[in-house]
Amino acid sequence: MAAYQGPQATLRRALQSAFDNKVPETAAEILDAEIPYLDASVEETVRVAGTAGITTRQALVDTEVLGCRIPKGAHLLLNIRIMYPPMDVAENLRSASSQAAQAKRTQGGFDGHPGRDLHLFEPRRWMTKDSGGKEVFDAYALPTLTFGGGLRGCFGRFWLHLSPFVLYKIVFADTSAPCHRKTASDSRVEDYHGSLDHELRVPALAGGSR
Repeated sequence: MAAYQGPQATLRRALQSAFDNKVPETAAEILDAEIPYLDASVEETVRVAGTAGITTRQALVDTEVLGCRIPKGAHLLLNIRIMYPPMDVAENLRSASSQAAQAKRTQGGFDGHPGRDLHLFEPRRWMTKDSGGKEVFDAYALPTLTFGGGLRGCFGRFWLHLSPFVLYKIVFADTSAPCHRKTASDSRVEDYHGSLDHELRVPALAGGSR
């Protein structure tokens, strides 16, 4: 957030407007407030931070994924970082549930506004307008599997989302977090993420998943 002063300023204005420049007395006041840009900022932070780079799945039966045969017992490594557009996959190779999930993305997913400039921190990719023209948070703007662990998803997801809500209000509502370029753009972090994306994308091409 410190590296992107524009979104930080927008979040500050949204917080100040939501609370009429007053200081909430309890965390409940922050959590109960309807602030779409705050929701979007938290979601974008989770996407860009790379909290989890990959997740694993084991095939319980012989199956097929995007045209590739997967034998029973095989372990799959899934890249869940969304920092670059994905490889093109023919729709007829996708399962019915995959196509149904895409239908929920009214903004077009990767092909629409949410999928532009994925290397940048842009909370507005998670926002849209309702039938009345009001800006609202769109949780389905892009596919995400960051909290895909567990039988029914990660039990810590709710807590992880609650913490930034309160933290962002405390830190950004009345103060500005300056950008220390050496910290915000640490080359070692960039090199790690870059090599991880390369290692996960190239084998997929070699496997003929397109």
